[in-house]
Order: sequence, then C-alpha cells, then structure tokens
Amino acid sequence: MCVVRQSTVLIPCKHTSPYVQVSTAEWLFGKSPEQEVTVSQDAAFKGRVEFVQNDTRNCSLLLRNVRESDAGIFRFALSNSSGRDWTNNKGIRLEVTGERR
Repeated sequence: MCVVRQSTVLIPCKHTSPYVQVSTAEWLFGKSPEQEVTVSQDAAFKGRVEFVQNDTRNCSLLLRNVRESDAGIFRFALSNSSGRDWTNNKGIRLEVTGERR
C-alpha cells in the first residue's frame, strides 16, 4: 500500500476469529518482524492513530499525518486466554511517497 506523506490512510482489517471472547486486539508495526512495537503504545504514533471498530469484526487502523518513518509492516493481532492469533502473518507493507504517483 503506497500513501502520500502527510495524508491520512485507512489500513483495512476484518477478523474472523472463532473466539467468542477476545481479550486484546492490537496493531503492531516494524521495519521487520524482529523490530515490532505496539502502535497504541509507541510515542511515534501518539495522537495520529485510531482503532476503527464500527462493528465487532472490524479491526481497521486509521493513520493521520503519515510520515516517512511510518514506512514498514503493520500487523494485527488478537489475544485470548490461550495467546495470540495472527489474522495476517504477512501484514500490510506501507510505503510512503512525497508526491502522488
């Protein structure tokens, strides 16, 4: 997914978890899987992200004021009492450009 710097992007996500009780739902970000951070807890994303949940299966992420440093892989994870259940192992690669292509 390629977006223009300083724009707003909706990273779509819909989960089909078989778990009735989801204890935690979170977005992770990293340049590689070894360097992932939790988006909602990372200072670089503070005030710029919104977890869109207009229904129980929607897990989309709204990212405002996109920066070049936001280029990388975004992944969504669900947790329950037995651990994490990745909904997208590959994640969504975000590329940032300074102009429209």
